[in-house]
Amino acid sequence: MSEVATISQELFSTLTELKLQLIVLVAIIAFLSVLSSFLATRNLVTSLRTIMSGIKEVGSGNLDFKIDSNSKDELGESAKYFNDMTGRLKKARLAMQEAKDTLKIKVDDKTKELEELVKNRDLTIKEKTRELQDRVDELEKVHRLSVGRELKKELQLLREKLKKPKNESGKLSS
Repeated sequence: MSEVATISQELFSTLTELKLQLIVLVAIIAFLSVLSSFLATRNLVTSLRTIMSGIKEVGSGNLDFKIDSNSKDELGESAKYFNDMTGRLKKARLAMQEAKDTLKIKVDDKTKELEELVKNRDLTIKEKTRELQDRVDELEKVHRLSVGRELKKELQLLREKLKKPKNESGKLSS
């Protein structure tokens, strides 16, 4: 029985050693799992914070902000799309500014054109008013002359009537 006891002791000792190795192996696997989860989460959170800070930057008007990312995962792709979006926004802002500048130039030109038209219209109105006033003055002069002539004729007629002898009834003869 000593041989069986020795074998069983060796077997028990081997099983205990295997059990210990298995516990150590499970502990190492658990530690590595927790560590890799921690590192992956930290990487994920860092990437998300970078994207959020980029969103804040762009939201405040800085369209030159770029997210540096060399990763090939979804977050790297998100960073690429973010950078593409800010580039398109910048181009759109520049196009809008150019359109605004062009519109301002056109409005300024039209305003000058309208001011010139108003100025010319005012000059034309003044000129026409002066011409009309000259005509009114001429008409008044003609009227005064014509009224003066009529009065002279009437005076002449009255003088002639006064010079004619009176008839017996005291009436002027006609």
